[in-house]
Amino acid sequence: MWLYGSGFPKSMDISKQIDKKLGAEREVIGKQYKGSSPLPGNHKDTWADNQKDGEFDITKPATELAKQWEGWGTCLKPAYEPIIVARKPFKGSLVDNIIENSVGGINIDECRIGNEERTYKGVGGSSTTFIGGVFEKGSSQNKKYTVNGRFPSNVILTYDQITFDEVCGAMPYTKGNGNIRHNKNIHRNCYGKYNPNEGYGYEDEGSASRYFYCAKASKKDRDEGLDKFNQLTVDDGRNKTIDNPFQRGETLRKNTHPTVKPTELMQYLVRLVSPKSAIILDPFMGSGSTGKAVMYENVERNADYKFIGIEKEKEYCDIAEARIEYATKKQ
Repeated sequence: MWLYGSGFPKSMDISKQIDKKLGAEREVIGKQYKGSSPLPGNHKDTWADNQKDGEFDITKPATELAKQWEGWGTCLKPAYEPIIVARKPFKGSLVDNIIENSVGGINIDECRIGNEERTYKGVGGSSTTFIGGVFEKGSSQNKKYTVNGRFPSNVILTYDQITFDEVCGAMPYTKGNGNIRHNKNIHRNCYGKYNPNEGYGYEDEGSASRYFYCAKASKKDRDEGLDKFNQLTVDDGRNKTIDNPFQRGETLRKNTHPTVKPTELMQYLVRLVSPKSAIILDPFMGSGSTGKAVMYENVERNADYKFIGIEKEKEYCDIAEARIEYATKKQ
């Protein structure tokens, strides 16, 4: 599940549509400028910098029925996309399938989330510390060691400074208390082996949202390799305007595809399931984010991937080709 929290609502204002259906004209009580908050009254002075982006009327309900439905809409703000990780059915065991076809596993270690520096300390007079996943005798207490990152989760986060609190702020901030309690009959935990006769502690802290983080596709990410392309006007693809002022108007872009995925996200997904030298097929290539990601993986990890992309729109094929060529030459 890819949680991003930065989507725009595309909700219809039920109150307005009721008045429209009944042929009632709504009274204008103020103005709103694109990019501003829908505050009552005339905010022309407050939002002067946004006037160039468009001005919209703030109205109040005209009929009693519209008053009853004031503030009601038809859609929640989108904040996630599902990502399906699937494997073609096979006969026999998983190991047999991997031996025969060289696919079918999940690349856990290369997709771990962050290499973290933690302090491990012996307990009860012990000077045992945690090194490389195994507790060892004879080393000093309270030393810092870089350990393997966290096991990859089935949740991926996207946020920026504005939406950080929305996505992650509700998740508790936790801190290790320096002690691991364990059953003396169990000789392994998620951090590796340990001596069942002694207790050990680790001290780490952070948001409980310790998942793979990926920033949303930036303008730089979208347009890399498109220096020779002209900016074109794009909108949200709807035949008529909607009530959300953030979705009105037009935007100039070189990469005109409406759903550009972040390159970093696609790198992570390719790396998650694809052994080095694999062939990566994207049958709905769009503007080539997967192909660009594959080429970056080749540069950064010497992955030796091959890429095949399929797209029916020539406009997007041209954009994809330029973006992939840019990534191929990136050193």
